[in-house]
Amino acid sequence: MAIKKNELYSSLWASCDKLRGGMDASQYKDYILTLLFVKYVTDKFKDVKYADITVPEGGSFDDLVALKGNKNIGEEMDKVIAKLAEAENNNLRGVIDNAHFNDEAKLGKGQEMVDKLTGLIAIFQRPEFDFKNNKAGGDDILGDAYEYLMRNFAKDISGSVQEKRGMLYLVVSYKDTVTQKNKTKWLGLGLPAGSTKSLINKAVREAKNKFESEYKRFLDGYDDPTKYPLLPFLNDWLDRVHIHKIQESTYYGYKRRVSGKMAKYFDEKITLADCKPRLIHGFYDYLREDGDSEQTILHYHNLLHTAFEYAIRQEILEYNPMDRVERPQPKKFVGDFYSVDEVKTLLERAREDVIYIPIVLAVYCGLRRSEALGLSWSNIDFENEKIFIGQKVLEVVRNGKMEQVVSDEMKTESSRRSFKMIPEVKEILLAHKERQELYRQQFRRAYCKKYLDMVCVNPLGELIKPSYITSHFPKLLKQYGMRDIRFHDLRHTCASLLVSLDVNMKVIQKYLGHSNMSTTADIYSHLDANATGEAGMKLGKLLADDESEVS
Repeated sequence: MAIKKNELYSSLWASCDKLRGGMDASQYKDYILTLLFVKYVTDKFKDVKYADITVPEGGSFDDLVALKGNKNIGEEMDKVIAKLAEAENNNLRGVIDNAHFNDEAKLGKGQEMVDKLTGLIAIFQRPEFDFKNNKAGGDDILGDAYEYLMRNFAKDISGSVQEKRGMLYLVVSYKDTVTQKNKTKWLGLGLPAGSTKSLINKAVREAKNKFESEYKRFLDGYDDPTKYPLLPFLNDWLDRVHIHKIQESTYYGYKRRVSGKMAKYFDEKITLADCKPRLIHGFYDYLREDGDSEQTILHYHNLLHTAFEYAIRQEILEYNPMDRVERPQPKKFVGDFYSVDEVKTLLERAREDVIYIPIVLAVYCGLRRSEALGLSWSNIDFENEKIFIGQKVLEVVRNGKMEQVVSDEMKTESSRRSFKMIPEVKEILLAHKERQELYRQQFRRAYCKKYLDMVCVNPLGELIKPSYITSHFPKLLKQYGMRDIRFHDLRHTCASLLVSLDVNMKVIQKYLGHSNMSTTADIYSHLDANATGEAGMKLGKLLADDESEVS
């Protein structure tokens, strides 16, 4: 089940009440978010192998619970949190250990501290803080909690009056909710230096109230959706919020959609209030008339749905209009693939082509285009005959220019994998490595030194572009009179050959780097059906033979 946010927020606010006393309200969040993080990672990752966060012995929320009533509770809580922060591969020092629970000035002395921290831990033991069974995939609980606390503490922005060039200013300090960096802003009071105290106080109140209102709107969004144009909202959401949650290639893909066909269709005057189902359905019809597939339209649908969910959290919209929009239904895609003879022909005829190595890696290893291009020599262990897949090559638009980027952000964590290198691939890669070295010696200064560790480069050492493979591969097939398939279908070909060899689907899943078995089964179920059909025939023959022997 999904976490009920209203119950969660209510308890978060109750935890704030426990901290009232010697601490500024704006500091509450540091303590509360630290405990929320410890509780969350304990529930999600404790005793889980290869988890995103390591929860060490003595560094869990359970260890905090054991401290309730302890006379040294503040000191011991700091030790528990430090263990979690310093655990191997966590890299959380300076992130979750900034709030000091042994601070007497903020939390009181002796029994006062014991009672306050014991009560605080007890709040986080409530059922609404049970994250073990949370089924809301992709739910940013920690991020939403941060935004909730910031909204409620907006009135606690600090400020001071300073003089500059003979005029008075209110200098306010606040925290950017996206970058989480402390910022300052100079607000003119419209008063010269030497003004009376009463005038200054009045101007400060007005300036602070105005800034707090604007800052709260920055946190909460516009409460009137008619004042927020759609396209600027989408760009703001992508640049300020969503960029921190998605891969760079996905971000630039979304930006292209917003600045492309969405900008052509939606008038600049269209606001969030105008985004009714009828308008969105009209946009989908426009895309269909322009030749876009249902799969492409689904990408637009998901983009808008996620953006409007953010608008709801920011209290701009009361409901998500996309919930009332008919979801595009792409036809189930069935990948094409080559037969054994076709594969042999392709490998033979493409031997001298610049994309021969990506073809080999796709056919033999089932690599995606980006994975093949991202393979480096340092990730190939010839001695132990192993290949590690841990990076990819993307094309992104930066400053109006298309660039190739080598990224270690894989499609899923399962995409990061290693496997045994078969002799045929080893032989091909060694020959390719030798040829690369010859090219480097031949072209000398003209040879690109930037990608010396990369496998898939052209004769001048330049990284092969993903778009080049997409455009060049069909030309290669046409040149040799071969049946037209996509480059990605070579990955399907690899899978089909494995299925034909009765390789278990679970093994194929690991080999291809799918995140779960259902993905593999869904994509290659038609192939598996053939295999199971053959298995049934074999079983029938076996039983028939047994029967004849019995009679």
